[in-house]
Amino acid sequence: MRAGSIALAIVVTAVTFAGCKRGEAGDAKAESAPAPTTVGTENVVVVAQAELASGPAISGNLQAAQEATVRAQIGGTVLQTLVDEGSRVSTGTLLARIDDRTIRDQYLSARSAVTSAQSAAEVAQRNLERNERLATAGAIADRDLETSRSQNIAAQSQLADARARLTLQEKQLADAQIRAPFTGIVSKRRTQRAS
Repeated sequence: MRAGSIALAIVVTAVTFAGCKRGEAGDAKAESAPAPTTVGTENVVVVAQAELASGPAISGNLQAAQEATVRAQIGGTVLQTLVDEGSRVSTGTLLARIDDRTIRDQYLSARSAVTSAQSAAEVAQRNLERNERLATAGAIADRDLETSRSQNIAAQSQLADARARLTLQEKQLADAQIRAPFTGIVSKRRTQRAS
């Protein structure tokens, strides 16, 4: 029995000693092994079997549902083109700019004319109101009252004319900017910026 105990002790010691040596070898392997790599979900793809299908082969011409030739409403030098062929544009996208210096000057002049006509119309209206009170009191002749009425009508007409001219100049100023009439793709560009 004693011999069996000694044999058992030798086996246990050998196994323990062998385990310690393996732990040292395992530590060496752990130190030389590369660090673990983390893979994010954006880098993982699930492979699935699927059938690829394509439609029937069709021959013919492809034509746009909407098509427009965009032209400037006013004449002038093109200062800037903002899109190239193949560019996607939305409704109202600025495509090109035309030199608008002369139109801008005319616009400023028309705006000043509206201010002057507005002032003249207000003075004519006040004169008419004053002369109507005086005519009611019998302090002025009917002829003077009629003159005040005519001057008021003329001043109001000049104001309307000045406003119409301003509206025209605003439209021409807006027309100096060429915009896309609808959403689409620029297929051809037939103008170049002035050099």
